[in-house]
Amino acid sequence: MPRPSACPGRGAIRRSWPAGCRTRSRARSPRTRGPIEATAGRAFAFRRPWLADESVVTTVRVTITPSGYGTRLRLEDGPFQLDQPGGIDAWAEALQAWSEAIAMLRAYLDFSVDIRPRQ
Repeated sequence: MPRPSACPGRGAIRRSWPAGCRTRSRARSPRTRGPIEATAGRAFAFRRPWLADESVVTTVRVTITPSGYGTRLRLEDGPFQLDQPGGIDAWAEALQAWSEAIAMLRAYLDFSVDIRPRQ
């Protein structure tokens, strides 16, 4: 089973596999604003602007914990000021974006299928 670890300041996640094999993932998005905190193998957080004008910025926290034979991933994003202009639109955009991202991650991890849109 892989053991992920976040690398503060580099925006990368590394996983260690049995027998010394390693993989490395890098979170790449022109909209994210580098890791603001990281706990090796457990969690990381970054700032994420929403809407075309980037008027709403939230903190995204990802927590990774062992669960039986697998791993539980918890994603928190907020706060969204729903009473402010653009708040509901940003919340709706985030809901759609994270739903798609988690569906793509699950398809890849559970079924080895890449369902990302072709660029």
